[in-house]
Amino acid sequence: MSDIPAVWKTKMPSQWATSPEWMSFHYLTEAERCPRAVALRHSHYESIWSKRGYPDNPNIFGLIGQIVHLSIQRIVSALSNNRCTSIRDPESIRVLKELGGYSTVISSVTEAILKPFEGNPRFVRHNEQMALNLRTRMPQIREKLQVFLSRLHWTSRLQLIEPRTEAVGRTSDRWKRTPLSDGTYSEVELRDPNLKWRGLVDLLEVDGAACTITDIKTGEKSEAHKAQIMVYAILWRDDNELNPKASLPSQLVLSYPDADEVLPAPTSQDLDRLTHELRNRSNLVRMKIDTNLPEANVSEENCRGCQVRLICQEYWSPAKRPTSPPTQTNSDDIEVVLLKQLGQTTWEAECRVSSILKHSTKILIRFSSADRLIGEHFKCGIVVRLAGALLILRDAAEMPLLQITTATEPLFL
Repeated sequence: MSDIPAVWKTKMPSQWATSPEWMSFHYLTEAERCPRAVALRHSHYESIWSKRGYPDNPNIFGLIGQIVHLSIQRIVSALSNNRCTSIRDPESIRVLKELGGYSTVISSVTEAILKPFEGNPRFVRHNEQMALNLRTRMPQIREKLQVFLSRLHWTSRLQLIEPRTEAVGRTSDRWKRTPLSDGTYSEVELRDPNLKWRGLVDLLEVDGAACTITDIKTGEKSEAHKAQIMVYAILWRDDNELNPKASLPSQLVLSYPDADEVLPAPTSQDLDRLTHELRNRSNLVRMKIDTNLPEANVSEENCRGCQVRLICQEYWSPAKRPTSPPTQTNSDDIEVVLLKQLGQTTWEAECRVSSILKHSTKILIRFSSADRLIGEHFKCGIVVRLAGALLILRDAAEMPLLQITTATEPLFL
């Protein structure tokens, strides 16, 4: 039997994270939702891998959003560099052919997005299945891409921020941070040095004193999107390197798959009030993160889909675990003690923690031949946490069945 993979044993970080030097919208909102989750995600786990943070476990919808984003960026860049201001430009057909068409762009982007996950210990079990799922969703991705491009337009050729003579530090530090001249810019990092905030804008157009900020959203509309683009408005006004004249954005655009939503141009007073609010919220978040053990806000909304719920001790406390109404088939995060092996792929176990089953309920656990790697490490008496397992409730005379799938993650205690 092979050794248990380190990621299946790790319960605590080797070094806890502290709050970042530069705050971002996503970090702030996630930390306000649950400080413990953010601290666990950004801590160090030397026994798992050399990279910083807990390994991500990507989901299909998040990857599709990334693929659409990066594909838009590549196509817009190519069109703009050929003096096309939209996909409707007559020259765009030639440019797309030179790129190999939508399918070639999407395939190339998909490969680039999946490559960083090659050394990810949480991704190794289902990397082939994920790649297959993405290939089967190619028509859906292509349709989304075409819809976005049909509505996007820009007034001038895409400008590139010049690289530094010597590339050092983070990726965003490898580019000269000098005042932006008139033009259209893609993937621009804005910074407010006083507030210590930064954000990455999808599309930024500068025309004299006017500036349009466009944020591309591949999901459903949300009030959080409006809050995020207002943060970008602050960062543009107060980025004294890219915008030394401190001009205000003249237009804020949220670009959704079905339509664009144009927000009213913010006033200086609007941005001042929001800046004051962000400073207070940032300070409070830093205080919560920079403690010995950040608070865990356990709830169904916060914990569903949380990347680090397997290693969050509070989530696995029976007293704090949120419950879900049972149906015949459920997805459950369950902690069990293994009792005895009934067959090559079947075990009897006893429930210790569940969102659906009561404590001490006897259950059957089954895994497919494709997941024998998990079964290899099953032994009588050990405790296992299984996140994302398929729970099937059967007749009263039969034990509930817990099916381990490729989406199930184990943690051996």
